[in-house]
Parts: sequence; structure tokens; C-alpha cells
Amino acid sequence: SVEILETNLKTVCSPFIQKLSAKYFNLTNREIKIATLIKEEKTSKEIAALLNISESAVNAHRFRIRQKLKISKQHNLLSFLSKMA
Repeated sequence: SVEILETNLKTVCSPFIQKLSAKYFNLTNREIKIATLIKEEKTSKEIAALLNISESAVNAHRFRIRQKLKISKQHNLLSFLSKMA
């Protein structure tokens, strides 16, 4: 869809993605896409629909992103990602 294409284009050009990739190079491409969508305030359900994956898969990616960024459950992932850009 146009929305997915638009999101992908923003991702390629985004300083946020460059910063995230440089600082946390152990994130996979899928995790970077999901982190970008989280930063855009998309819910797990919306991310699942956009990427054509299950909501539980999105939640598993969220968990791995938290682990790799060393963010505890007490901290908001969206807030953390928003401060990066």
C-alpha cells in the first residue's frame, strides 16, 4: 500500500534510523522497522497489520528491542525512542 511505501521511504532517509543503526548495530532490519513504527506511535496491532505479521510477533520483537537497547519494563519504549531523534 501507499502507506507502507511512504513509511519505508521515510525509514531510508531518517536520521533516527541512522542513529539507531549506528548506536545499536545488533538490531535486525525488522526490529529497526518496528522501532520506527513504535516511534511513529503505532500500536502493536497497527504494526502487525502494516507488516503482515501477527501481533504476538510484534510483541516478541518489542521484547527483543527492549533487551538489545537495555530498557527495563519500567521505562516507556516510545519515550526512549522519541528521545533518540
